[in-house]
Amino acid sequence: MNRRSFLESLVALGILLPDAPGYGQVPPDRIRRRISDPLAKEDVEAFSMAVANMKNVSDATNPNSWMYWANVHGMTTSAPNALIGVWDKCDHGNYFLAWHRMYLAFFERVIAHISGKRNFAMPYWDWYSSELLPEHFTEPSGPGNPLWREKRQYTVKFPVSTTVLSSPGTREYNDFNQFSFGDPHSNIHLNFSGEMSTPATAARDPVFWPHHAAMDRLWEIWAADQTHAGPDRNSLWAQNKFSFLLTRDGREIKVADMLTTADLGYKYDDFSIASKVVRAPLRPPGKPEVAEAVHIPEGLAASDAKVALSQYRSLRLGGDAKSVEFPLPNNAGGTLEAVGAETSKRQLWIVLDGVVLTERGRRERVLYDIYINLPRSTPQESPPSAGSYKVGQINSFGLAQDHASGQHQQHKIEIRLDKYIPSLRVSGAWSPDRLNINFIPGSTEASGPPMITIQTLRVELR
Repeated sequence: MNRRSFLESLVALGILLPDAPGYGQVPPDRIRRRISDPLAKEDVEAFSMAVANMKNVSDATNPNSWMYWANVHGMTTSAPNALIGVWDKCDHGNYFLAWHRMYLAFFERVIAHISGKRNFAMPYWDWYSSELLPEHFTEPSGPGNPLWREKRQYTVKFPVSTTVLSSPGTREYNDFNQFSFGDPHSNIHLNFSGEMSTPATAARDPVFWPHHAAMDRLWEIWAADQTHAGPDRNSLWAQNKFSFLLTRDGREIKVADMLTTADLGYKYDDFSIASKVVRAPLRPPGKPEVAEAVHIPEGLAASDAKVALSQYRSLRLGGDAKSVEFPLPNNAGGTLEAVGAETSKRQLWIVLDGVVLTERGRRERVLYDIYINLPRSTPQESPPSAGSYKVGQINSFGLAQDHASGQHQQHKIEIRLDKYIPSLRVSGAWSPDRLNINFIPGSTEASGPPMITIQTLRVELR
């Protein structure tokens, strides 16, 4: 699917007119700008006007309605049979960034059609420059501001960082995609109460779209670094297809055909970014929980088989920082010494199995940053950057149930660790016989019932 067929799929639903001037051509001046930039004023006005008109369309199955596109992302009920392949399809896994790029591209052309601004480009909220909610979303204007939500509450509870751009573990697309879903993406979502704090309703809030335009821009900033390895357009991953509309063309959207901003005919105003460097916290005080080393049959660690090295059962995260110490078996030592080297074919992973968000976690909004081998004290020189130790995040946005079923869904989270080993070796924080996993809450919470429970934690050699 190329840019022309992308637009043709919108024509089939009346979103674009086939006799419009320059039909089939992407306007050459589609630039996504900071929402605070005076040059973005016309796009903000077009967005606001279109949102008002879309909210007046009561039929949610009409692609010109507000709820159609909100439901594409998530729902609190089940999708009707006719829209099962289109609604409630947000991807927070391997296709997180790619799916949302495609989603935003379709929505953007709907806004262009309804507003009449053919070169409309979604402004982005540059939360690295200011985490304050942009003024366009904060106050009702006159008889009503379509971008304002009466029940919206926003406080900077979880600040964002630029760790994802400096981490040694995010030089390949898959790792960048996973890491960025936490910080900065979920940090921003969890600064809201109400609709934005859960996937089922997030896209009902107009601020969702400038937020995800900022995430898309972050991907472009990351990709501009020549040391980073972007996704392969010819891979099996890139051949996967997603649906956004009920037309034939709209059903078969291949990731490979919408993988870059050039494919979609837009660009960003600039790639300048305000650095938000976060220093590594200290290892939580007190004795850590101690995992159980797993006996490994002789020679298995050096083979190609997946091997569990150590595991811990039933971790409860209730507001305090926690550490789990994983002793690594002696007969894997030689293999672990080589892990992290460019010549090593083995990978080290932590697997969190049976991860559940409790009622308290859902109610209070929570995130835990995951670190490995944090220092016990602050060195005399400047404290190290979090990028050397932070490997991921667990948060209530990612764990929230998609439907109002009342069931507690179990999740599995896998984080690759060996990419961090070279920098840990340099700082003297790596040992082949012991691994310390640290769970640090994003904000200070009162003690009480757990907010997240993890059935099993494992360290695996693959």
